[in-house]
This record gives sequence, C-alpha cells and structure tokens, in this order.
Amino acid sequence: MGDTDAAFGALTQYRRRIRRLGHSDHSHLPIVFNDYMNCLMGDPTDAKILALIEPVARSGAEYFVIDAGWYADDNDGWDDVRAWEPSQKRLPMGFKNLLDKIREAGLKPGLWIEAEVIGVRSPVTDELPPEAYFQRDDERILEKNRYQLDFRHPAVIARMDGIINRLVTEYGVAYFKFDYNIEVTQGTDIACHSPGAGQLDHNRAYLRWVSNLLDRYPSLVNENCNSGAQRLDDAMNAVFTLQSTSDQQDPVRSTRRSAGISPTAVPFWPLGFSKWHDDWLAAGLRVVDGKGGSAVRGGKC
Repeated sequence: MGDTDAAFGALTQYRRRIRRLGHSDHSHLPIVFNDYMNCLMGDPTDAKILALIEPVARSGAEYFVIDAGWYADDNDGWDDVRAWEPSQKRLPMGFKNLLDKIREAGLKPGLWIEAEVIGVRSPVTDELPPEAYFQRDDERILEKNRYQLDFRHPAVIARMDGIINRLVTEYGVAYFKFDYNIEVTQGTDIACHSPGAGQLDHNRAYLRWVSNLLDRYPSLVNENCNSGAQRLDDAMNAVFTLQSTSDQQDPVRSTRRSAGISPTAVPFWPLGFSKWHDDWLAAGLRVVDGKGGSAVRGGKC
C-alpha cells in the first residue's frame, strides 16, 4: 500500500474511533431520499411531495427528507429564514397531514434546517438579545443577508431546543439535514478575549447542542451538510450521524468520494487521485482484519 493510501487509511480509522458511538444509523446504514438534487431543488409543494412518496417507497428508501423551501411562502426565502414553521401557502393540506402520508408509506419524514442563521427580513431578529448574534465592534455581522446566531448564548439554545422539540414531538420528524450556507470567518468579539476564541467557543457550543439533541432523541438522525460539505471535519464527524459529501449532481463524478463510504474498510486509489475531467478513475475498498493484514474488496471505475 502506497504512502498516500496508508495515510488516508489511518485518517479514516481515526475518524471512526472518535465519533459518537451507539447510534443505530452507523450499522444499519438506511437509504435516505432527499428531494433537492435533481428533483424539487428547494421548491416543495403538497402536490410535488405526494407524487414522490410512492416511487420513493418502492425504491427501498427508509427516509423521505423534504429539503429547503418547506418553511418559505415563495422562492425568495433566503433572507427571511425565521421560526421554522411550515409554509401554509406551499403546504395547504397541513404539515402533519403531509408527514402522515409519508409515514403511511412506510417512510420516516425528515426536514432540511439551517439552525445557525436568521434572515435580515425575519421578525425574529428583534426577539433575541444583541449578544445572541455574532458581532464585531458592537455591530451585528451581516453575511449574505443573514445573521449568525451564537450558540454560546442561552437564548439561542432555548429557541432552537423549542423548535426541534416542536418538529419532533408535534410533527414526528425523525431526521434533520443541518445546513450552513454562509461563510462567517471573522469570528465574534462578544464575551471573549479574541474573535477567533469566540468563533471556536461557538463551534464547540454548537456541537454540544447537537450531541444533546441525540441524548434527548436517541433515534433521531442528524446529517451534517454545510453547503455541500464545506465544514466536513473530524469535530463535526465525531457528533453527527452522517455527513453530506457534495452538492455534485452527477453520480459518476462522485465516485472518488463514495470510495470511503464503508463503516469497516479503508479506501485506496490504484491509479492515484483523479482530476476533475479525467476520463478514467479507479477507487477501491480494502478490508483491514485488525492484525495488520488486508484484502481488496472491490473497486469502481
């Protein structure tokens, strides 16, 4: 095994050792249908979702995840992210009725949510104290017409606990795809000795919050997305039950990423890492027996 393959094999095994244990998703590996890519693209309605339920159930999927848009009355909901209430305009049959239809087909309902942000047009922005947001020099940080919530603040935790509890207990949501589509890199200077320290403490507080959700709802599945895996790191992977790898819609171009999917094997690349427009690529999985020995399981090209 080459040096590169050995290094990535060791990193893969390390990632598995530090992750939160005990969740059935790690061994069961259910099939998840998400209605965004190559499908509704953030424009869900009652009619569109109802039309998808039966074919999704026939496909063998176990989860039906309604992605972005379920909370917005129109397609311009980017800067209006607010209380995470279902849109009555898009979903007039009633959200609980819709999710019940998903359950009746033998599927578990899931939702897309972006827990760390509030849109500038949202009335919720005035409901939280100023210290609940990232700030620099007494000014709230604005990024892509959104504000960044600070999970160090108890008001943020209380608000999001209430939202998740409502979605789980009232609507029976069994899966959350946690997304993050802004890039706040300047940190916050509220209640810390430096903006970088504020950013780090927020990140740790956010992960504690996610971990506490799993303590509270042990069967809940939480996906880490972050705009197509922009925050794919070991700290996130240690807490979340699964990780989105890309917003790539062409499955062939995702082959190299998919090589590392197995919970037990390590990936290798017999032709080396592929480039974006290569005509050929090869990836495989090597089963490690725990005694230093290994065997090639399979490959893709």
